[in-house]
Amino acid sequence: MKSSVYWLPLIRTSLFTGLAILLVSAFGLGKSNEDPATSTSGRLLYFSPPIGATLTSIADSPFINAITIFRGPAGSSMELTGTNLGTNGTVSIGGLSASVVSGGWSATRIICTLPSGQITNLPVIVTRSDGQVSNSIQVSYNPPQIVSVTPASGPAKGGTSVTLTGSNFGSGYANVTMGGQAAPISSQTPNQLVVTSPVGPVGAQAIQVTVDGQISNGVSFTYVADSPTLTAINPTHGSTSGGTSLTLTGTNLSNGGIVTIGGTVAPITASYSDTAVIVNLPTGQGLNQEVTFVVTGQQANSLLFNYDAPVIASITPNHGSTSGGTSLTLTGTNFGTRGVVSIGGVSAPVTAYSHTLVVVSVPAGQGTNLPVVVTVSGQLSTSSVAFSYDAPSITSIAPASGPTSGGSVISLSGQSFGTSGVVTIGGVRASLTGAGWSHSRIECLLPSGQGVNLPVVVTRADGQVSNSLAFTYDAPLIASITPASGSTTGGTSLTLTGVNFGLNSANVTMGGQPAVISQQTHTQLVVTSPSGSAGPQAVVVTLNGQVSNSVNFTYVAPAGTALVKVQSLDGDNGQTTNNSINPTLQLVNAGTAAVPYAELTVRYWFTAENFAGINAFIDYAQLGTNKVKMTYVRTAKAYQGADGYVEYSFDASAGNLGANAKSGPIQSRLANQNWATFNETDDYSYRSGTAYADNDHITVYRTIAGGQPQLIWGTEPAVVASVMKFTVLSENKNTNTASNQISTYLKINNVGNVPVNYSDLTMRYWFTADGKASVNYWIDYAEMGAANLGGQFKSVTPVLTGADTYLEFSFKPSAGVFAALGSTGSIQFRAAKADWSAFTETNDYSFKASAPFAENNHITLYYKGQLVYGTEPVSSARLMAPSTENSGPLQIRLLGNPAEGNQAVVEIRNALNQRVELILADLQGHEINRQTVYQDAEVKQQRVALDGTSPGLYLLTAKTPFESMTTKLTRQ
Repeated sequence: MKSSVYWLPLIRTSLFTGLAILLVSAFGLGKSNEDPATSTSGRLLYFSPPIGATLTSIADSPFINAITIFRGPAGSSMELTGTNLGTNGTVSIGGLSASVVSGGWSATRIICTLPSGQITNLPVIVTRSDGQVSNSIQVSYNPPQIVSVTPASGPAKGGTSVTLTGSNFGSGYANVTMGGQAAPISSQTPNQLVVTSPVGPVGAQAIQVTVDGQISNGVSFTYVADSPTLTAINPTHGSTSGGTSLTLTGTNLSNGGIVTIGGTVAPITASYSDTAVIVNLPTGQGLNQEVTFVVTGQQANSLLFNYDAPVIASITPNHGSTSGGTSLTLTGTNFGTRGVVSIGGVSAPVTAYSHTLVVVSVPAGQGTNLPVVVTVSGQLSTSSVAFSYDAPSITSIAPASGPTSGGSVISLSGQSFGTSGVVTIGGVRASLTGAGWSHSRIECLLPSGQGVNLPVVVTRADGQVSNSLAFTYDAPLIASITPASGSTTGGTSLTLTGVNFGLNSANVTMGGQPAVISQQTHTQLVVTSPSGSAGPQAVVVTLNGQVSNSVNFTYVAPAGTALVKVQSLDGDNGQTTNNSINPTLQLVNAGTAAVPYAELTVRYWFTAENFAGINAFIDYAQLGTNKVKMTYVRTAKAYQGADGYVEYSFDASAGNLGANAKSGPIQSRLANQNWATFNETDDYSYRSGTAYADNDHITVYRTIAGGQPQLIWGTEPAVVASVMKFTVLSENKNTNTASNQISTYLKINNVGNVPVNYSDLTMRYWFTADGKASVNYWIDYAEMGAANLGGQFKSVTPVLTGADTYLEFSFKPSAGVFAALGSTGSIQFRAAKADWSAFTETNDYSFKASAPFAENNHITLYYKGQLVYGTEPVSSARLMAPSTENSGPLQIRLLGNPAEGNQAVVEIRNALNQRVELILADLQGHEINRQTVYQDAEVKQQRVALDGTSPGLYLLTAKTPFESMTTKLTRQ
């Protein structure tokens, strides 16, 4: 606090002429021209009365010379110095009594306490106890001082109770302003003011206290905006195109706020109170869009608003091509600004988009009444508008005709074929080619059939059916007749070969008379001739109204009756398993007419085991050895007990076999060119016994007038199903299983009735290489010729049980044909490593201990890459139990039935991680072919070899260790 010293004249009156009066304060010496009323130095004051001024002094009245005040709040110590102050009395300051400190009164000095008070320039007067009153000097209370404000902030709307603490507030008549606005005072003490904040602008505002004209320091009070709140929005939904008037209700929704819906500003159209705001809905889309209100940096709680779901009113057009590309226009509401359009669940590319119109490009597809859906921010359109792909339409077929056997490629052109379906020709399904199916073109294989103007129809996978165009199978065409002549009495068995005979309902006429058909295929008709007139007669085939060309058959009138038969005996005396077959036979004419030997041929039917070419010998013939000839014929088909026959023919010089005459013995002999052994017990024509007896398994034929040979005695063996079957035998020549060589003899036997090309076969010997060194092999000897074989080593990845390598033998084209019932003979090979280190053969998959030749199914044989003998080694993974992931029982399905060519394709399901045996058999259950495949997928296609099988119906069985399934397979 600063002290003030006021110096008073010592004399009442005096004449001053420029005299300066020196006043010395208790705080030091000095001089000043300062006004005593305004001096703040508190050190030395002086004044120079004007010349001529008069000072008056009253010597006996109390006189105050100076006052020393420590400026501050009430209670400050104040000292008065002067003269004639007496010993007691009163001191008043502005009319209020100031208490005197005990012992603080003397004639020249009084010490008292500043009473509570306020205002400036208050008179200080001493009244002695005798009633004498001193002169008056002025003193001021210090201005108010604000130290703190509690609270320091409040809402801009005012009404906050604010406490000001500090000093010199006085006891009344104070004024408080906040931001220049009066704040009502509810409580006042010298050290505290309680006021109520008035309404004020947001931000920091100065608080000032004024007491009797004295203004305090300034302290800030911060007005804060009131936090807005949202309680409701009405309506709660609206169009994606915007424009809907929305009313937001809540509190503190003052002007200047910003409303957003889904992040987009919604223009405020009216704000009529702190509790309601009207906005214009902006464009947008989606559910649960956040509604916000922000004012002066304060954000209200959020509400949620839903844009309406899209509604499709119409689509134009409502149909289109399956190839897609049609421009489709959707009209409706609430499409938003972006969305996804699907047709039948397939996305349609958008080319134009607005709230009420969408244009898309129709995707490729097929189906009818497919739902059209617009999805906007997860909201799906609610209307049920449907789109249909156009029905398939066939415009052309090329070619429009084809063979009854089928198999030719037919191309259909048109529109809206879709991506899948069925093509039928005359109601029969046509299989697809590799070129397959497109929206405008289908390529299929003509099924076998017959007829004219048959409807060709496309049925798409969605059930829509096309128009029909006509297709006509080709008319029958006869190429040849065998034999070309026969007796006028009829009964001749004729074979007509050609094309387009169909499979049923054919009619054959010979000389206008119907011939009985006993067998019919697309390329062959077997008929029995009716009786007819001698000479050439036209043979015509009619099928479904289509008439073939005509070919002549010559009827020959018999000159007499001849009945030729064969008698035989076993010329080998019961030896059935040696290296020769010794048929001994004689012809007997039991008829009434002689027969020229030259018109006769005789066939002895047998199976040529170990076939290596047949040599035939006439050892003796009573009618002349040089007049009988033998020719071996290997048949293309397999017969019961025969894969060929030796045909006896006679030279014209042999003359005639007279009525009731015998030819006499004809002793013959057959042998393999390599003198390998036969087994006669399964030969069709073999008959045991040492005496002549009729043998109707030896057939006799007569050729008349240049025609075809006619069967006149015996019964030909029946054709049997072709069976492709092999065995592999091995003989280990190495008694030391830990030597540095593998030495094994191999042999393949064709135990089926189908010859195959050697070059189509490969054979694998599986072993472990026992090291990293490369392996070499040698074929020391092969009965079939070592030059006809080749080989190569192949590594196995991953390693299989007992094998990380196999030696694959192949056969060169020079090896020729592997005959049915034939054998390769011994193939002697060795294998050794480049570093000549030892093998451990006992853990080799194909190893067998040293022993004579025996079957070894751990050596595998392949025909055209398909396993036909043996069992391949498996990995440890394949040795695990079959997968439990199979979705159902074993299923097989033929892909293309009837099968064409030399193989069929079968689809196998639900046999994952299992070996599957595929067994092909005829309808009597006789096994034709067997192969083993491995299913490394739940659905996999496998190929079944059909080599050697003739057209007809077969049974295909798929067998796993746990179940089996059989289906019928037709080969064309």
